[in-house]
Order: sequence, then structure tokens, then C-alpha cells
Amino acid sequence: MSRPASPRWVRRGRTRILRPPGRTFADARDSRARFRILRPHAEGGLGRVSVARDQELSREVALKEIKERYVDDAESRTRFLREAEITGGLEHPGIVPVYSLGSYADGRPFYAMRFIRGESLRDAIKQFHKSSSTDFPAQPVQAATKKEERRDNLG
Repeated sequence: MSRPASPRWVRRGRTRILRPPGRTFADARDSRARFRILRPHAEGGLGRVSVARDQELSREVALKEIKERYVDDAESRTRFLREAEITGGLEHPGIVPVYSLGSYADGRPFYAMRFIRGESLRDAIKQFHKSSSTDFPAQPVQAATKKEERRDNLG
């Protein structure tokens, strides 16, 4: 009787990635067939996020890819992969779950996560500050002064 294959750790630089059994290195890299990019969504310092279609599970995902200019920079690749692995290990309602981590045939890493519809965090923060600035005094000293004035008028 043969033992079922178990997952094994593969080292990429300083990062270790858990490779599922029965999946070859070439299979892991042939991910363009699984994720079809639909449109760009956002861009940051190290990567860009696109809305993509997960062909295996028939759902939209956010696909984060490292920017081309950082592909050959070992430190940037390590940071990108560490971000994906750490985020993928967290489970909390306020943290977007990671669905998949892989790399393209040319070696560029990517990871797929839940696509959250709605306004961006940046826009939500701007809106919060815009609406709350009219509700509250700008300085704590002004608030204290107004409180003292109300107390004096009552009394």
C-alpha cells in the first residue's frame, strides 16, 4: 500500500510556500487559465489589483500581482509573498480572505482574494472626516470653551 502524498514546503528565497500534493511546479505556474483578468481596480506601491474571474469556482476575485519593476528585486518579492502568506493565515471578519497564491510561467507572483464591492477605505475615511468636521469643533479647546459657555448660561 502506498501512502498518500503529503504537502511539502518549497523554499523561494527566504520565503517558504506550502505546495499541495499532486500539484507540480508547472501546474502551480499555469494560473492564467484559472484567473482571467476583467479590469484594473487599484494600484499601490508594490503591486496592482485587478478584478478577475476565477474560472474554477465561477466567482469574481481581486487578483494582486507584483509590479513588473519589482519582479527581479529579491527583497520586494519576499515582501510581496510574505504579505500574501501572512494575510492568508489570518481569519477575522475585518480581513479579506486570501483564496490562492501562485506565480505565472515567467515567475511573477500573484495572489487571489475576495473582491469586496463598495467604496474604498480611503474614500470612506474622506467621507467620514468631511461629514464629522461640521458636527464637531475642530479643536478640543473650542469644545471645552463651548461647554463652559453653556454651563455659564444655565446657571
